[in-house]
Amino acid sequence: PVHKPSKSRLAMIHVIGDIILDCYINGIVDRVSPEAPVPIVNIPSQENRLGGAGNVASVLSDFKTKVKIWTSFASDDAGETIQKLLLNRQIEVHNCKTSKISTRKTRILAGGQQVVRLDEEKNRWLLAMMLLHPSYHRSTRGIRSL
Repeated sequence: PVHKPSKSRLAMIHVIGDIILDCYINGIVDRVSPEAPVPIVNIPSQENRLGGAGNVASVLSDFKTKVKIWTSFASDDAGETIQKLLLNRQIEVHNCKTSKISTRKTRILAGGQQVVRLDEEKNRWLLAMMLLHPSYHRSTRGIRSL
């Protein structure tokens, strides 16, 4: 007989890294701007997804695995969206809150091709330096189990 472990006995996987809010704006181009030689994109739909370490955690959650992500994002609009996406995927989060701005990458697509990408980024090295610093490990319960 095949033994399936109960959900409560499954180990938790910890993901450490930068989380990104990936925004996809899907549009239609049917004319060029009279102000500059750039396409005008009509936006019928857009979608938000977890990117970076958030994407890794999201894929792991697809396997019904308990997942906790150690990351940093701000209390801005992008951060609130990240928080909601993590909650919807039932991913536990430890937000180190070292970021003044949440990382967001917005891709504008038209006709199946990327027209432009807009990046709003934080200083990524802050999270890495904090997580690697010995005093952080002493002050945070649970990270030692990694």
